[in-house]
Amino acid sequence: MTTVSLPIVPDDNELRIRESVRGIAQSFGAHYARECFEEGKPPTALWEALADKGFVGANIPVEWGGGGLGMSALQIVAEESAAAGVILLMLVVSPGIAGSILT
Repeated sequence: MTTVSLPIVPDDNELRIRESVRGIAQSFGAHYARECFEEGKPPTALWEALADKGFVGANIPVEWGGGGLGMSALQIVAEESAAAGVILLMLVVSPGIAGSILT
């Protein structure tokens, strides 16, 4: 019988992703998300900043232009942006679901 387990302690790569995404999201701040919501606009500037560093497609295989890091990396992007006050629900839909299906 094969036992599958996930590491509880984050590795260096996960810590670097968290730190980078947190820095990007915090540079926009919670006020940015609030302003976007009140204006009925998506947080495009944050999406672009994350995409420029390769975080939006973190889960997409490298051969399709993504980061090749799997869904756990995309989860980290979502967690860290939310922790900074900028919730990116479409991150689940666009690269998470649609990107995985297209891949």
